[in-house]
Amino acid sequence: MIWMALIALVGNGFATYILEKDSHKNLNMKSAWMHSMQDALFSLGVLVGAVLIYYFHWFIIDPIISILLSAYVLKEVYGLLKETVNILMESVPEDVDFEEVKSSLKSLVGVMSVNDLHIWQTDSNSRFLSAHLEIENVENGQRNELLFKTQGLLNSKFKINHITIQMMSATEAEKLKMKCEHCN
Repeated sequence: MIWMALIALVGNGFATYILEKDSHKNLNMKSAWMHSMQDALFSLGVLVGAVLIYYFHWFIIDPIISILLSAYVLKEVYGLLKETVNILMESVPEDVDFEEVKSSLKSLVGVMSVNDLHIWQTDSNSRFLSAHLEIENVENGQRNELLFKTQGLLNSKFKINHITIQMMSATEAEKLKMKCEHCN
């Protein structure tokens, strides 16, 4: 048992090492890495348990190691499951503060208010934002510059890479008789 556990530990440890560098890129790679890490941990547990049983006759160590490793794996799986559910529900990404995004947009020169702000993600790498910005009366060139600054801010600070912005000045809204009654 000791030799088989040692061989499994080396193989699973190597696989875990290889997968680790890509485990932060997307959920699939993270899942593969976690599976490999779990196998390596349980191989280590079998190795340690077998040595302790062989030399010290601590037969109780086997279930203790199994319970401890299972609790650790369960905690890690919970985090992965939570991230998966958040993606499926198109929730605001956990590392993005909705209010901070809103205040960052409001702080841009020319932006008077931020309405109808939505932030979500569809996978580990694709983050989306849509918003209605009420802006000061500006020329088209200034509007394009403001849009460019907005996209740069959202991408660099919050890693939001799919951005849809509607800009309208108060004067334009009045002229078109548009009211944002459902805006947040």
